[in-house]
Amino acid sequence: MQRYYGIDLDDATAGGHTPHHIACLVENLPQDSCVSKAYNKDAEWTLERTLLAALVNSLNMLIWGMSDKKSRGQQPRRVGPSYMRLKERKIEAQAMPISELMEKLNRPRG
Repeated sequence: MQRYYGIDLDDATAGGHTPHHIACLVENLPQDSCVSKAYNKDAEWTLERTLLAALVNSLNMLIWGMSDKKSRGQQPRRVGPSYMRLKERKIEAQAMPISELMEKLNRPRG
């Protein structure tokens, strides 16, 4: 609060500001604030950092993919926000009878 708004929380709780006013200010703190980082591990990943991490991941995968298969080892660890570090999850395809497919395609849309 003090970094962005110049409000000392000790003074604010002593009656300098209403709780509603403090709550509104906290809700609108920037993404890189300590409060945001405490509740969201990915808050420190700004757009620029995320794009740079994507670039680093792409280059690492390109270099790894072009290296000799016998000596390259495991895939490089991905960097970036948590959604970029998750491994791809494959969903197995399930066969559907043509009659069931046609029934679903012929349903009214709206």
